[in-house]
Amino acid sequence: MAVSTGYVSVWKIWMPIVALFVLLDATFNLYFWRIPKLSKANADYGYQFMVDARPLWEPGSANSMRIVALGSSVALSFDPQQVQGLLSVARPKEQFDVHRLLLPGIHPSDYVLYFGQEMTRAPDAVVVLLNLVDFLYPNAERDVNPTLRFILPPWQLLADRREHMSVTSQLDAALSGASRLYRYRKLIRSSFHDHIRATLRSLRNRAPTAPYGIGSDGYTAQDFAVPLSPTGSTTLRYFIDPEWIHQRGVVRLDFAAAGEVLTTRVEREAGWKTVTIDGHAAPVLEVHTDSAWTARATDPTGDSRLRGVRLADPPGGSEGPRPLPGSYRLWQQGDIDPFLRMGGKAGDEFAREWDSTLTANTRFGQRFRLYRDAKLELSRQPFKPASEYDAVRRLVDLLRRGSGRVILINSPESPWILREYRESAYYQGYLEFFRSLAASSPQVEFHDWSDALPPEDFNDWHHPNYIGSIKLGERYAKIIADVLPPSGRSH
Repeated sequence: MAVSTGYVSVWKIWMPIVALFVLLDATFNLYFWRIPKLSKANADYGYQFMVDARPLWEPGSANSMRIVALGSSVALSFDPQQVQGLLSVARPKEQFDVHRLLLPGIHPSDYVLYFGQEMTRAPDAVVVLLNLVDFLYPNAERDVNPTLRFILPPWQLLADRREHMSVTSQLDAALSGASRLYRYRKLIRSSFHDHIRATLRSLRNRAPTAPYGIGSDGYTAQDFAVPLSPTGSTTLRYFIDPEWIHQRGVVRLDFAAAGEVLTTRVEREAGWKTVTIDGHAAPVLEVHTDSAWTARATDPTGDSRLRGVRLADPPGGSEGPRPLPGSYRLWQQGDIDPFLRMGGKAGDEFAREWDSTLTANTRFGQRFRLYRDAKLELSRQPFKPASEYDAVRRLVDLLRRGSGRVILINSPESPWILREYRESAYYQGYLEFFRSLAASSPQVEFHDWSDALPPEDFNDWHHPNYIGSIKLGERYAKIIADVLPPSGRSH
């Protein structure tokens, strides 16, 4: 008669767990990237970078022209949805697939490593956004940015940067190369937190019962609601401003009740529009527009608000935003960050607020002064194209594969710092470097947009606010449309 040992073999307990982890690791790319990212970009820029980059390694539609913009945080001024809308108007017979990659603190040499493996499909045009800030702290002088450790290919990172990496960073890269679950652990944690917050908010959900998001002048926010008749139909008359079409090219509106999208409108022309909704039990009709516009983009003294449609018969008592807690809505491409660091001020009032922010003993004020001093110090040195400039050359060579077009743009700077070094020998050498690089190939061109915007269009020295970004959208679309061949794909 067999004698029971009284316990189960350790292997019988742990082997299934180990097998499960191996399976999850091996199939990571098959399931994780299908999980939606719910939070906006600045909640986790590294996670957002990886989500935005995934389509670049897929073939996409053969009938569309693929456009990619990339850079450090200065690439925030490139709104892919805005540019795609404007391109569709400029070239209505073509289809466009526009993407943007950005990461604060990323350098040209990091992009060289990232694009070392050839993409499934080469873009038709690549917009590379550059700024003097990208050359302040070369990668050769420091350890690897922790965020880049899971973005860059681990083994290539080790081979290229080992001598500048700490032992801890080297071990981290090696483990990342051996396991996807380890490499993307931060992304997994961010995704988990996102969905927990979404679940908790959904459990607290109380659907709105009153209108919201409508100003006293009839203009709406990007999200708004109007009363809905429970018996008869509801007719909503709304106005699409010509300036909105000018700024975005096309506007999409989703009309929903009780979380269900009832109808969608895509507007390509300005003017008064009408939509009729049949009777519904929900108390309000919620409307989401895929973009917004601002009068300040064309009139320096205009209203700086982000606006949506104008209603013919706005309901009263509806000026506030959507009440919380509310149903959870994914942060969508096209949602505009309404942040204006100087509060939408202009002229002398803006200048006073700017000076106050620059001299404030705050974390931002200290960083504000740090970047100013670092740029001024660099501009006093003789121009010597160091490692990051060589990386720009290599990056351009990589991006030209397959006969694609490369557009180099020196991004806008606040006139209040640009005037301090624009005529310096270093900055002139900096500009000449890119001009020469563009002159070396018919596939490459360079645009200096350093003085493209007034002071009021910036949140700091080199990051345009949404007013500045909206202005730049038309310029981005124009230069892209000009370099693409009329027949469609260039390769």
